[in-house]
Amino acid sequence: MQMTWLHWITARKVFKKQLTFCICMVPREVSDSMVKKTEAMVIGKATSQRPYTKEATVNITVEDTPVQQVSDFTYLGTIISSDGTIDHELSARIQKASGAFNQLSNIWKNRTIQSYTKIRIYKAAVLTILLYGSEVWNTTKKQLHRFEVFHQRCLRRILRIRWLDRVRNTEVLERAKINPVETFIGANRLRWFGHVTRMPDTRLPKYLLNWTPAHGRRSRGRPRKNWRKCLLEDAAAFTGNTDIDLKGASEMASDRKLWREMIRHKREFIGAGHSND
Repeated sequence: MQMTWLHWITARKVFKKQLTFCICMVPREVSDSMVKKTEAMVIGKATSQRPYTKEATVNITVEDTPVQQVSDFTYLGTIISSDGTIDHELSARIQKASGAFNQLSNIWKNRTIQSYTKIRIYKAAVLTILLYGSEVWNTTKKQLHRFEVFHQRCLRRILRIRWLDRVRNTEVLERAKINPVETFIGANRLRWFGHVTRMPDTRLPKYLLNWTPAHGRRSRGRPRKNWRKCLLEDAAAFTGNTDIDLKGASEMASDRKLWREMIRHKREFIGAGHSND
């Protein structure tokens, strides 16, 4: 039986004053083989790997068959983790991009191909794999550093720069005429934000952009860096306005032509550098 439609079963619970979501994906028409493939996952800040705590355990049955609970859920090529972070997805992205880069080793070693052409191939065949799904990432400084390490390693191999040559990372970017990975991720986030802003208010992504939980309380300590915070930092870096807020960014993004032109201009190489975040 071919699966054509999907249900998203969501259950919202408050455990220890924290908001937790349970997500289970099942087909509308199920068979025995489909039931075995169905998985459930609880998403919450306190959720960790097996063994699950009592609060993070769910009992879901489909056709009288218990659904297996997992810590990671792969949906449309993206790994969704139960703790709400992108660490596992980041590792998978680097691994897949590394495999694609190594498959093109004959091109990187070919001395008859200009470096400019190699960089264009790298951007089209490697960076696209590395940054798949980056529109919705809430990246931290540590995660961006991991991406930049991979980025530098690839560029140094393409340009034949050895670590013993003691060439700074900024100089490597200038030689390759390419921006840091952070710039590409920011451009992807802003481009997706523009799409969401111009959506009708009835669309779910537009509703979730301004949605805040009505139940639960934040746990003690500094809250995690969310997508909206990353977006405002990207908007400040691309527009040059450090005081920009979500409303101001939405007004700018409402002009599709101007917004896309601004992103395209900043994404192109205009000099190496990193943000202070």
